[in-house]
Amino acid sequence: MLTNIPFEIPANLMSEYLAGNVVRFGTILKNANTGAIVGHMQESGIGQALLSAVTSGTPSPFSLAINAINVGSGLYTAVQVRQLKTMIETLQSLQVATIGVSLVGVGV
Repeated sequence: MLTNIPFEIPANLMSEYLAGNVVRFGTILKNANTGAIVGHMQESGIGQALLSAVTSGTPSPFSLAINAINVGSGLYTAVQVRQLKTMIETLQSLQVATIGVSLVGVGV
């Protein structure tokens, strides 16, 4: 299991980091004297390659469960969109009926 994510120090701050003028706090690089943030670190390509290799293998029960949840969520969203479409069509027909009644002069 990958417990420590490898990060890359930006090239423009590497010499300052090696000289001790810049210190690392998590993924933030700060000036050693003032404490001001001078840069942020980003994940190295090694960490991303390892994670993608782990997840691209054979499907695990976890990935199958996530896929099933995504399908269910998509179906639920499609049903909700269909219901909203029906409600909007009903409101449009009521609007047309209201305009018709007001044109006839029978309005309240």
